[in-house]
Amino acid sequence: MKNNPQDGKPWETQAIRLVGKWSIKRKLVLIIMLVSSAVMILTGGAFIAYQWFSERQRMEKDLAGLADIYAESCKAPLIWNYQKEAELLLSNLHDYEPIVRAYLYRPDGSLFAKYQREDYLDDFPPPVFQEEGSHFVGRWLVMRKQIILDKETIGVLYLQSNLNELYDLIKQNAVPLAVLILLALVAAYILSAKLQEVISGPLYYLAKMAGKVSQNEDYSVRAVKQSDDEIGQLTDAFNKMLTQVEKRDIALRESEEKYRSLYDTSRDAIMISSTTGKIISANPSTIELFGCENEGELISQTTADLCPEFQPDGLPSQKKYEEMLKLALKKGAHFFEWKHKKINGEGFDAEVLLNSMHLQDEKIIHASIRNITDRKRNEEELRRLRNLLSNIINSMPSVLVGVDMEGRVTHWNREAEKITGVKANEAQGHTLADVFPQLTGEMEKVAQAIRECVPLKDEKIANEVNGEVHYSDITVYPLTSNGIEGAVIRVDDITERVRIEEMMIQSEKMLSVGGLAAGMAHEINNPLAGILQNVQVIRNRIKKGLPKNDEVADICGTTIDVIEKYVIERGIFPMIDSVMESGRRASKIVDNMLSFSRKSDSNFSPHNLAALLDKTVELVSNDYDLKKKYDFRKIEILRKYEKNVPEVICEASKLQQVFLNLLKNGAQAMSEKKYTEEKPHFILRVLLEEQMVRIDIEDNGPGMDEMTRKRIFEPFFTTKGVGLGTGLGLSVSYFIITENHNGRMTVDSIMGKGTNFIIHLPMDRSTQ
Repeated sequence: MKNNPQDGKPWETQAIRLVGKWSIKRKLVLIIMLVSSAVMILTGGAFIAYQWFSERQRMEKDLAGLADIYAESCKAPLIWNYQKEAELLLSNLHDYEPIVRAYLYRPDGSLFAKYQREDYLDDFPPPVFQEEGSHFVGRWLVMRKQIILDKETIGVLYLQSNLNELYDLIKQNAVPLAVLILLALVAAYILSAKLQEVISGPLYYLAKMAGKVSQNEDYSVRAVKQSDDEIGQLTDAFNKMLTQVEKRDIALRESEEKYRSLYDTSRDAIMISSTTGKIISANPSTIELFGCENEGELISQTTADLCPEFQPDGLPSQKKYEEMLKLALKKGAHFFEWKHKKINGEGFDAEVLLNSMHLQDEKIIHASIRNITDRKRNEEELRRLRNLLSNIINSMPSVLVGVDMEGRVTHWNREAEKITGVKANEAQGHTLADVFPQLTGEMEKVAQAIRECVPLKDEKIANEVNGEVHYSDITVYPLTSNGIEGAVIRVDDITERVRIEEMMIQSEKMLSVGGLAAGMAHEINNPLAGILQNVQVIRNRIKKGLPKNDEVADICGTTIDVIEKYVIERGIFPMIDSVMESGRRASKIVDNMLSFSRKSDSNFSPHNLAALLDKTVELVSNDYDLKKKYDFRKIEILRKYEKNVPEVICEASKLQQVFLNLLKNGAQAMSEKKYTEEKPHFILRVLLEEQMVRIDIEDNGPGMDEMTRKRIFEPFFTTKGVGLGTGLGLSVSYFIITENHNGRMTVDSIMGKGTNFIIHLPMDRSTQ
């Protein structure tokens, strides 16, 4: 920051203003005279100061010597207390003219003797000080000297001397010195008046040339160089400056012509106005933009006339424009959007850039205005389409995640937020592994899909969510248009669809089994009845007590007793009983198969499912035969029953059959698993869900793989060894729930963690 010569003390300001009007010649003479005067005065002052300090030192030295002499002389009077002799001794100081007073004190500070010159009889008590030696006090030189005898102070001598000799010496030297300085200054003035022409002449010439250039605005003239010193360098610099100014003048004229050309041909409206809003100038685009016939019609308006009363935000245009203007004046430029109107009152949207400029010491506003009505309309349409597309994407039930080649998230819809709990703004820019770990393995398919430009799909991907198995279809769609490489990953939750499909498949299988059971019942029942009837007849015909048997035995030459004995000895009766038992078992199987193909409401009544489940647990708790590998009493039962669950109309015996089957199967499965930290347990749940009652029978056994889980309800499918299971238990249970009670039965299982059988039963029999 340059210093302002006007800043300073008032007298300095006045001096600068006064000297500033002088010519360089007078200033040079003044400078030389001031420098010469300063040098002479400083030299004379140094000489006087030297004389002053030298004389003071001499006087101190003389006074010290005099004090030593008189101190030695005063020892005897002090010792013998000869006061008159001491005063007589001090009176000898009269011959030493500078001494005006002398005092001799005892050691206790009392006055012993004194001396005063006649012309200094006024009462002037000696100053009180204890320092030894000489001191200048005002116009006096004083001396204090201790009188010592055998290292003991016996008195103090005080001397006071005037400085007349010092002042006389200064006066004698000052007058000649002043005359000498005056003569030197006269000589300096004469020489400076002559020699300043060497400097002021070339400077005056340069000043004259500068005035000529300024007056005529002719930058082609050049000054003649008169020397090689600094003034010569100044002349060269002056000529070089004229050359540069001449080039800039030419460039400025060309720039003005180009600006005028751009100003007139610019497609943007350019308008110049004052800070008060008065329009000064406008280019043809401005005239066309505001619907004027010529510039004169536009200049007759003000900036306020070209604005509606209010802006779109509801603020008055005049007040808001004043705020924009203040920002432009403060920052130098300000860009904003504005609502303008034409002369005919038609409004339009515009972008406005206000620039604050100076023109001939006056601030002006340079405004660039661009009509953006079409762009605003297009932006609004684009915004509407974006919102529509965003709403469509967010309303989709599928998870949609956009990623780039590095696996960083670029898009994140609402379903992705719901599934992961991560907001879209939090997911943007993060890697897929950070915000959606389940999809980390899909990055290889992203690269493959982009490389091959084909979508890739994985179906029925299983994963655990809150302890339940869910299934998803994952599709990767490549994005390789407009130089953007990435992909959209779509995740569809197909858990319900998979379960419905499995239920439909299972229902179809069970319908087939039901039809097969009906056919087999008709085909098997008649011969089975014949077999049982004939076996019963055979038994009757070989036992005693029937007359016909005795009659026939007699005809054959034997007795019924012999025949019966033979039959008993050969073990025929147990064989016949075995055939009868097998027949009855076959009949029961036929009855069970027939139950697949018919329903009956005769045994349906309301039941509390939690209580029914507890009764079944009590029943199965007695199942601990030593021939089996498990003891149900050692299995922990965890009950999680929801309160106020209504009763369900059902067939209690068949539901108990289902519960019993599931509990036994689970207990057998848990017996095959080795437990370390936890114990085998069942978790039993009864709760309301979707207007149905849900029953969960969950174990922490070994679980089952995906293939087993899909086939678990198939008839005759079993994972047990040969002879250990028929494979009908779960299929019959499935039939009881789905066909007899119009419910749903599904299974979730995780290898190594356990299996959960889920049953849904409608509460209302009419719904069933």
